[in-house]
Amino acid sequence: VRPREEFKNTWRITNIGKNSWPEDTIFTELKPGPINVFPEKVGTVYPKTESVILVKMIAPNATGKHTLFFTLRANGKNFGPQIWITVNVVEKSSKEVAPIPEEYHQNISQLLEVFPESDMSTLYECLK
Repeated sequence: VRPREEFKNTWRITNIGKNSWPEDTIFTELKPGPINVFPEKVGTVYPKTESVILVKMIAPNATGKHTLFFTLRANGKNFGPQIWITVNVVEKSSKEVAPIPEEYHQNISQLLEVFPESDMSTLYECLK
């Protein structure tokens, strides 16, 4: 991503416990880092049920690799495994972006129906 660029990432998380997650469950960063994060409300997730979490973020000004750790939080307490993302922030390039191969178009179209705020390039990166 580019400095100060908004981007999104999606995680699929399954409640493997015996109890439902509380209604106030959110997916949030463990401690503030250089990447701006908009916490995502998860809400109630029943046992053995999967939740798809889409998080919006803004890359920092500083170039390089930045790792950020996330957790689930409810009732003011963290729970579940630590989840992370490493983002590589690079200066704007004069190179043109390669076109998305046609064999990915149908899958991306289906994902856009589920995640209408996403862009095709981000979804392609997730599918590769």
